[in-house]
Amino acid sequence: MADGSDRRRDRLARGAVALAGRLGPGARLARLERGAVSVWVRYATAVGEALGPLVEARYTRLVLQAAQGRSGLGRTVAATVPDHVARVPPEQRLTYLDLLGLVLQQRPEALPVVVRTLPELMTQLSPRALRDFLRTGLGLHEQGRRLGETFLLRESEQGQSELERLASGLKLESVARTLALYARAHCGEDVRVLPAGPGTGNAFTDGRHIYLPESVQTYGDERDFLIYRVTTARTAGYLEFGTFDLDLRQVAGPWAERVPGESDLEQLFRSFGNRTLARDLFRILEDARVEAQVVDEYPGIGRDLGVLRPDELEDRPDITALAPVEQLIEGLLRRSWGAEAAPGLPGPVVQAIAQAWARSQDAIGPQGTVDAVAGVLPAIYGLADALFRKVDDDAGQRTDGFEPPPYEGLHDFDSGTEARPEALDQEARAQDEAARELREAMEEEGLEASLAEIRRALRGEAADGSSYEEMAAFLERMEAPDGGLIDEGEHPDDGEGSSVRAPGGQAQDPDLDPDAATVLLPEWDYEIQDYKPDWVRLKEHVLHPGSRDFVDEVMEEHGATIHWLRRRFEALRPQALQRIRGMVDGDFLDLDRVVDARVTRRAGGSPSDRLYGRHLRNRRDVAVAFLLDMSSSTNEVSSEAGRRIIEVEKQALVLISEAIDALGDACAIYGFSGYGRGHVAFYVAKDFDDPWDDRIRARIGRMSWKMENRDGAAIRHAARRLQDHPARVHLLILLSDGKPLDCGCDHYYDRYAQEDTRVALQEARAMGVHPFCITVDPRGQDYLEDMYGQVGFLVIDRIERLPDRLPLIYRRLTR
Repeated sequence: MADGSDRRRDRLARGAVALAGRLGPGARLARLERGAVSVWVRYATAVGEALGPLVEARYTRLVLQAAQGRSGLGRTVAATVPDHVARVPPEQRLTYLDLLGLVLQQRPEALPVVVRTLPELMTQLSPRALRDFLRTGLGLHEQGRRLGETFLLRESEQGQSELERLASGLKLESVARTLALYARAHCGEDVRVLPAGPGTGNAFTDGRHIYLPESVQTYGDERDFLIYRVTTARTAGYLEFGTFDLDLRQVAGPWAERVPGESDLEQLFRSFGNRTLARDLFRILEDARVEAQVVDEYPGIGRDLGVLRPDELEDRPDITALAPVEQLIEGLLRRSWGAEAAPGLPGPVVQAIAQAWARSQDAIGPQGTVDAVAGVLPAIYGLADALFRKVDDDAGQRTDGFEPPPYEGLHDFDSGTEARPEALDQEARAQDEAARELREAMEEEGLEASLAEIRRALRGEAADGSSYEEMAAFLERMEAPDGGLIDEGEHPDDGEGSSVRAPGGQAQDPDLDPDAATVLLPEWDYEIQDYKPDWVRLKEHVLHPGSRDFVDEVMEEHGATIHWLRRRFEALRPQALQRIRGMVDGDFLDLDRVVDARVTRRAGGSPSDRLYGRHLRNRRDVAVAFLLDMSSSTNEVSSEAGRRIIEVEKQALVLISEAIDALGDACAIYGFSGYGRGHVAFYVAKDFDDPWDDRIRARIGRMSWKMENRDGAAIRHAARRLQDHPARVHLLILLSDGKPLDCGCDHYYDRYAQEDTRVALQEARAMGVHPFCITVDPRGQDYLEDMYGQVGFLVIDRIERLPDRLPLIYRRLTR
């Protein structure tokens, strides 16, 4: 019986708290529209129990707002909204109610139809596209009720076509490769760009890869790609600038004891009574820090943010309609975006925003760290927590003892980016746990290494099949990677923020020769329709011999094919000497012509004096250069056999090189990559005068993915190398996986990069070099036609077909 009595008392207490919370709004509603009170009381209770106190509070605010308008509108809203808000996904319900509030401000007469149609529209349109659709519909409603309603309900052709236009947007799948290259250029790691999936909110990273919305449908023009680009840069910033490298052992604070397998970020959030509140505060501060460092490192992102930020601010909710803690969150967010909090906020909120912003300045600046952000979080959380006990009523009087709705996260926070350590899969978590154990073992030995360095080393070695024990021994020896260490100051900046360095100043590409001579090359700028002279700095590096394992595997797997190819190509080889007849002088007398001359003379005619013949050495006189795209995108798996693009391209090179060696044509094999216009790398695996031997085979085995691909510069340099080699026919075959892209500068992508590549190919033709391009991007027909249409190209829809197709293509091009 005691238990039953306790439960009844608990219910009564909760009911009393709920009643106290409704007394003030109920009294106000009775003054505005008495007929709405009973309806609101009945539905408010149901909304609170089914959808939560935050939705109930926002529903109540909407009913009060409607009651201030035309007669009877408050009752209509109170009766109709609950059923429709329940149709909306939980994460969008507060946004739904806020949008209805905007309709009440602009066109109250349109509210009944918007209440019905808005839930479906929210599943089809982005927040900004939805606002544009509503803005157009409300404008038409002012011209005529029926005109606006048919538009909003998509019953008119105008409504349907506008919805289709706004809903189409830019699909992630069409730009994922470009964004992945962009992210890799920022992070220096093998980052993948993946769809975030429905219902996941904003873009995020789990510390390994980047997850973006499946489409952007905000503007319907090139600014949609700008959103993708900025979002990618922001999200990659978490990886580049160390958000996941938090080490709570180095930060003083009231941290909960760590649970095995838990990341430091998860431990940080779990250390606070309200994890959601702590997480949102951390996110705002950490976003501000990362964004400041991204803009400092990549000025172009700052310019892009300047284009998008005004609209981002416009899309934020009405701060005056939020609860006090939400006002603090929203105010901090706006301050971090360079805007002031809206006027009219309660005094305690204004004071809390000012104090929180002042305390965070050192942590979120360009020199800040994630450890510093975590260090100031407890103090700022305390400011937010105090607001729970300071709730102002409508008259500005403090109401003590009132229990406000619990903070469950600020709505309309599903834009921008977020670090989500909880999204990491179990395999990656196990790897992180191994990195922690290894770090502790190293510290016991007096060795220092950050968790990020160990994690990257473990990931890199795991890809090569090395065991955990081998990696532990490697790190304990503290062996440096191959190649020299490159400091930020060793390479002059080219003016675009593209100085080459690995993250943290670590070792770079071991194939780079610091003493290599620099070649200055022009670049075509389609916007000014002119060249930029000496714009690109290219360095030529001879690849060091690597392991022959790769070539040996190809020879073993394709031995029969190679034997067949060599025989077929040997049959194309002309005879060593060719007898030329009918010469005035030469190496020998042509007896047939001598006899004919004597017979002609005896017959009284004039005999020919071309009685000699000559032996001439015969050769095909063909020089071919293979130019291999070695950008980071070629590291992607793109074959049914699970092979990476770069591996299949190298396999094709081995087969064609064996065939060309049998044919006797002069052959060179080059690769290219780099980062920025000041650091284009041109790799020589085989030059024309190099024999096809084990040394060259080992160089091909060494070829691997690098950084970016500035195709125009590589084509210009390869064409010059070809032109310098004496031959009658010069053939340049470019092997690429798609679009040219160099994220080391602000503009070498899309049309700029494609136009420069197209002009470079035209220059090669004018020099007497015949370019031919082979790509494995089946979705690139449009831009490939623009770039390669005048010089010849082939799209291979499946990369694994390249080794079989390349010898046939070569025979056709040189016969």
